Amino acid sequence: MNVRVVVGQLGKVITLLGVILLLIGTWGLAVPFEEGLVEERAEQALLASGGFAILLGSITWLLALGFSDLRRTILRGDPHGMPPGQRMGRREALVLVSAAWIVGAAVTGLPYLLWAYMGDGAPTDHPFRSPVDCYFEAMNGLSTTGATVLLN
Repeated sequence: MNVRVVVGQLGKVITLLGVILLLIGTWGLAVPFEEGLVEERAEQALLASGGFAILLGSITWLLALGFSDLRRTILRGDPHGMPPGQRMGRREALVLVSAAWIVGAAVTGLPYLLWAYMGDGAPTDHPFRSPVDCYFEAMNGLSTTGATVLLN
């Protein structure tokens, strides 16, 4: 099994999730909430998590697959396709999908955790003080199951 390819592709997934988190955080800053509802910490948590995910994903991607893959992916500059050492088979695809679900939920759960601990006035009974609850909420958001740790 070609672990280098799986890790490199997982880096691409993390980078994409980071871009999505940044877009959502930017949208939250640009479009205000309802009247009287101020949640600046939520946008800050989204932006910080998005930046961290882009940094982590990009480093992982580049260390595993190198700059030539970056050029091929973004600029489509290599007309010869994938080199033989970077092709993905069925086994690598199954491992990548499993790892993407596990790591993707951890990356998208990070804004919840940061939101719970940001600022001096963060309540001690915040529903996302537990990393397990953050992971659970993120996995349910990605899989759209509808389960939640929130009571109201």
